[in-house]
Amino acid sequence: MKKILSLLFVMITLTMSGQDFKGALNSSSTNNPAKELSKMSDKELLSYWTQAKEQGYTLNQLKTLARAQGATESDISQFEKRIKGLKDFSEQDEDSRKKVENDLTSIFGIIDADKNIAPPDSLAFSLPIFGMAFFEAEASSRIDNFSSSPQLNIATPSSYQLGPGDELTINVWGASENAYTSTIDTRGYIKIDRIAPVYLSGYTIAGAKRRIGNALSKIYSGINSSKESYQKVFFDISLSGSRSIVLNIVGSVKRPGTYTLSSMVSLLNALYAAGGPTESGSFRNIQVLRNGKIFKTIDLYDYFVKGIAPVFSLRDQDVILIPAYENRVFINGEFKETGIFEFKNNETIEDLLSFTGGVSSFGYKNKLFIESVSGINKKISAINSDNFNNTTVSDGDIIRAKPIADKYINKVSIEGSVYLPGNYSVEENPNLKSLLSSAQGLKDDALLSRALIYRLREGKEKELLSVNLSEIISGKEKFEFETNDRVQVFSKSIIEKEAFVEIKGEINKRGGGDGAFEFFEGMRVSDLILLSGGVKKNGDLFSINIFRQTFDKSGKVPFKSISAKLNSNYNSSSLEENPVLAPGDLVVVRLKEGVVEAEYVEITGLVKSPGVYSLLNNRYSLYDLLNDSGGILEDGAISGVKIKRINRAKEEIEEAVGNLAKDSLGFEIEEQKEYIEFGVDIAQLFKTKGADPRFNVVLKGGDIVDVPKVDNTIEIIGEVEQPTVINYTKGVSVMEAISQAGGLTDLAKKRGVFVIYQNGNISSNKKIFVFNTMPKLEPGCKIIVPKKITNPNKTSLAEIIGLTSTLATLAVLVSSL
Repeated sequence: MKKILSLLFVMITLTMSGQDFKGALNSSSTNNPAKELSKMSDKELLSYWTQAKEQGYTLNQLKTLARAQGATESDISQFEKRIKGLKDFSEQDEDSRKKVENDLTSIFGIIDADKNIAPPDSLAFSLPIFGMAFFEAEASSRIDNFSSSPQLNIATPSSYQLGPGDELTINVWGASENAYTSTIDTRGYIKIDRIAPVYLSGYTIAGAKRRIGNALSKIYSGINSSKESYQKVFFDISLSGSRSIVLNIVGSVKRPGTYTLSSMVSLLNALYAAGGPTESGSFRNIQVLRNGKIFKTIDLYDYFVKGIAPVFSLRDQDVILIPAYENRVFINGEFKETGIFEFKNNETIEDLLSFTGGVSSFGYKNKLFIESVSGINKKISAINSDNFNNTTVSDGDIIRAKPIADKYINKVSIEGSVYLPGNYSVEENPNLKSLLSSAQGLKDDALLSRALIYRLREGKEKELLSVNLSEIISGKEKFEFETNDRVQVFSKSIIEKEAFVEIKGEINKRGGGDGAFEFFEGMRVSDLILLSGGVKKNGDLFSINIFRQTFDKSGKVPFKSISAKLNSNYNSSSLEENPVLAPGDLVVVRLKEGVVEAEYVEITGLVKSPGVYSLLNNRYSLYDLLNDSGGILEDGAISGVKIKRINRAKEEIEEAVGNLAKDSLGFEIEEQKEYIEFGVDIAQLFKTKGADPRFNVVLKGGDIVDVPKVDNTIEIIGEVEQPTVINYTKGVSVMEAISQAGGLTDLAKKRGVFVIYQNGNISSNKKIFVFNTMPKLEPGCKIIVPKKITNPNKTSLAEIIGLTSTLATLAVLVSSL
């Protein structure tokens, strides 16, 4: 921030060629920074101006600060003209911003203190300075909120002294009515029609009213009449416009300078406009200098702590001086307010406590602990509360209030299956029976046979005792507590596991995701079926099976089957046909005899009647489907017919294909994730009329048969220089096709080349003796060139040679021993 302000002040004084910038700004690089600045581009100048605006400064504020630095109106006018003439560069790159910062250092020798001073790891940088928060606000609002315009919505202070520039409104009513508005001139007078000038400078509002009353009585005789007289004339005066005054705020203040403010501004207003004291500034020794002498010394703690604001009027050319602080202490710990507090030499710990509001509700109030500097060392002392009012502290002391101990001296607690768990007094509940009564008794699910008591030994729960709650409640046993005992009452659910029954088969809906339902005593088969949403249309109510665990010790018959029979209303002619269920039973509702679930297949592409077809029998085949759909159209590719079958082990296939694509091919075969694809020799299928099982396929539910159109191209993808598509030419080889794609890349695995035909079949190269035979190409096929897989564990030839040389050398050395 200092860097930005310094630069802006220098820019304001661009025309002041006689000024010693080197001495003022500690520059070692140039004797004429004004000349250097004049060479700066508008973009660089805009960067400085933008930084100032980000800190909250307006152009008017900077002009005021420049006047305080002694700049002439001509200098300010030129600077303002250049700033207003800047174009709006909405974006600045980081390199430009860094260049501006570097230029700043090289031209003026200015170093940003924030970048060169690393704050030490101390309490001073973790605690707030008391009173600093009052002045923390956006800088752009400070001066704008305290302009020269009067605040007409507040009463004029009784101590306010009138002066040149103040505007008064005089209202007359009663036997005569009139209104006058007049401004005090530079000589201190106001002018009222038909009355000689009245001198008011230096008078308060009350004093001015008396003088104006005397003057008005010369033209309004009723002013001196009694209130009961019909000739009585009343009048009043008010301040309708206040004058502006110039204040100089200097010292350890965040924004020192000369401020033009309303004459009604208070000291607090003026300090607020200047940002308040800095971190090293005093809050308790603020001086107002008038005519070179100390007029007032202000302690802001009176306002922050007691709400007593300084009551006096500031005058034109007053100087507000904020010196550096003299003494500070660091107050931390269990206080209502912690921070860095300033103190005077005669103040005690009790005074400091009044600033903090005292020790917090959870702090130890009988003793405070002080860390003090003793020579080059530190020492700690404890101060009892009896000595707070006569113990003083030293600059830099750290005062701490410790928290109260997290220890109970009379606690006993209970938790678990009771109505009011929590902490209780051991004096009021000396035994377990009385504690159960205080906790409003046991819940219905409480386990009565056993409860646990945890007992402290050496500050930790090291002893565990158990009791029978039934015996305690009946009075047969008695358990006496020790301080900090903890009782745990269990629920029966920990030993009585929640029981379930399960139903599968032809039911309308499931239970907890797996057909499981909570077991209830007396539950019958019909009850479970109703809970599951009832039986489906094809479900058989006359043949229901219940499988029950037998707990056969021999293990030969672990389960038994029980039959049930219900009518359409889920009733039975006897209870035996609708048995009571037991925990863990599995109920199975089967399909009616002779009913088979419908299954469907789909045929797409170039057939006469594409669409969905039902599997008419258990051996419904591809040949049957092609006939039922009207046969393949003339433009259909017979060699490209393929069957897509739902992948029943999708996750395993996904993982396998995913790894293959990632590690070898460099791409993913998406179709393999949902379906398994395979082709059929359709020509042989039609030739044998579906009688030969080698060429015919029995279809399954969900199969999709696709008849594509004729494709006369070949696609080459994978590790080739330029993946491409070429026209099929009869007799073209794999390597000839690859050459049309630019050839193989360095990472290509030539031996791994394979071909995917239009019907989904795959063929790879084969090795016959020492020769590699590439697959035959057909229209519509794809040539896949995989990537070599690098083996990181493989030993290179150079490594083998190096290892061999090392072993040979060792052999020579051994033989020479």
